Amino acid sequence: MLQQIIEQNFSQLGYIDGILRQVSAADYQKVLALPGEPSVGKHVRHVLGHYQQLQQGLQTGMLDYRQRERQQLIETNPLAALGLLQQQLDWLATLAGCEAIPIFHYQCAEGKGHS
Repeated sequence: MLQQIIEQNFSQLGYIDGILRQVSAADYQKVLALPGEPSVGKHVRHVLGHYQQLQQGLQTGMLDYRQRERQQLIETNPLAALGLLQQQLDWLATLAGCEAIPIFHYQCAEGKGHS
């Protein structure tokens, strides 16, 4: 089961990789005219921030996505985002050798922890 999850994540991150290798910095930063629609860069930063927080959570045993770092550079620079994406892909590759799904606690509501 863990292998399937990792493969699916590799696949999804591969789509982001393709975008980052083709998009111009101007298009990456461009905010769409639709209400509530952030730039591609903000979407990518959001996704990669969740991976960073997951990686940290697996190291510490506690996961709280509200605590993720929101890096402005990742949001505005597709090359910086590509570098972080590669780090996340490398990290996922290390999980491929795991036999079991890691267990950790996560925070989803003020003051309430869950497993």
